[in-house]
Amino acid sequence: MFTETEYFVKCADRMHETSRSLLLVRLPRHGGFFVQRAIISKTFLNLITGALLPSDMKFARYVTVFCVLVGSTACFSQQQNACACCTKKNKEFNFWVGEWKVYNKDGKLAGENHIVVIQDSCVIQENWTSANAPFRGTSYNFYNTQTGRWQQLWVDNQGTNLQLEGGLIEGEMVLSTKEWVNKKGQKQIDRIKWTPFNDGSVRQLWESSIDGGNNWTVVFDGMYRSK
Repeated sequence: MFTETEYFVKCADRMHETSRSLLLVRLPRHGGFFVQRAIISKTFLNLITGALLPSDMKFARYVTVFCVLVGSTACFSQQQNACACCTKKNKEFNFWVGEWKVYNKDGKLAGENHIVVIQDSCVIQENWTSANAPFRGTSYNFYNTQTGRWQQLWVDNQGTNLQLEGGLIEGEMVLSTKEWVNKKGQKQIDRIKWTPFNDGSVRQLWESSIDGGNNWTVVFDGMYRSK
């Protein structure tokens, strides 16, 4: 009744009594695959192979059993190892990644910035150290697939934090805060632009507005040059 049926059992076994596995049974006469998740114990696997491999078995062409350690994740490696953040959108801000010396408009060293990609290309981490004071800060930057916008969270050793969002506009990364109340009681918006140049340098322009974005004041204007 099982003439010329091919059975394929692909299992993941940690050498424990049970392990989550994938059982695939192919029936050539009917075509296609029947796929079912199952909990397969070593004992059950032994029963399967023992039942299907007797010398007088005439109803099955052959049986192949692949046992792969779960720790190697070989059964599902293509799905699990796929890079979720290797898209073009996730790489839009990669021009900012590097080891930088940052200079003011007058040419004086403002500080150094160590910017790296972490979390399997999902996050860009900034690590800023000022040249003139014991001022340090870190930001985390990522492309939010739920909103379709870039976000930055900045926190420094003075307790300041900024939360910005935006995106790439004509080759520039432009991120802005929502309106917030500063220490003077004024409603303020911060906007930061990063502009890459052909020589590999990057300009960072940080501006603020206290009139709803009609007028902007420069907070910081720095040029990044690779160390």
